[in-house]
Amino acid sequence: MSEVTFPSNTICYVLHVNKPQYAKRKEHIIKTMSAHNIPFEWIYDGNQEDISDKVLKSLFKKPFLESSPEVSCCYKHYLAWKSFLSTDKTYALILEDDVFLAPDFVAKFNRSLSELSQYKDTVSIQYSNAENLYTPLSRRKKDQTLYPNVKSRAADAYLLTRASAALRCAFIQEHGFTLPADGQCDYMDPKLEIQFLWFEPSIVQQGTQSGFFSSSIQRNKYPLWFVRFKWRWKKFFRSRRQ
Repeated sequence: MSEVTFPSNTICYVLHVNKPQYAKRKEHIIKTMSAHNIPFEWIYDGNQEDISDKVLKSLFKKPFLESSPEVSCCYKHYLAWKSFLSTDKTYALILEDDVFLAPDFVAKFNRSLSELSQYKDTVSIQYSNAENLYTPLSRRKKDQTLYPNVKSRAADAYLLTRASAALRCAFIQEHGFTLPADGQCDYMDPKLEIQFLWFEPSIVQQGTQSGFFSSSIQRNKYPLWFVRFKWRWKKFFRSRRQ
């Protein structure tokens, strides 16, 4: 798909529940990452049944008083941040296991890194259109891909710097998770002065939100064909907003 090379200063993590019922997600990721020639590491630890009382008490607060799929998702993100800080890499790309990458993902990912010199070291780049959130067309410029925003897009595909990962880990260790992963980032990152940067146009699509996979966190209210239709309808109108 891509002739460009994934940057050697970046480590990529994929969060996954390594169980038979999620085998299609695993196969999808292996095929996707191979096609883009992106080296990556799985985050297998932190499944719902593996989260100890010690972890719950130290890293989670109300309403997360017992293990759940949401707790597991949060913990896997935290484990990715911690693992990143144990490496010598400059950046971490963190993906959930239901993402679809654009054919030119690596080239555009590299371009996003080239724009980071304009910003401080505490940033998080958001690559996904999972929630159908877009920078208005009137704000976009021809040779610009990164646009500051006050909120996170979603937690399925994002980049962290080392400084941002360290701040997030320290916050969780002191205050704990009190919201799902994306909501937690919306809450804590402004307090930590971590700048959200939205990549435009988005280069990642989340399979759960767009109706290709059933949710691993909550039961689908509607059949997948309806989820796909609803998501595409929202994308058509929201992505054209001026």
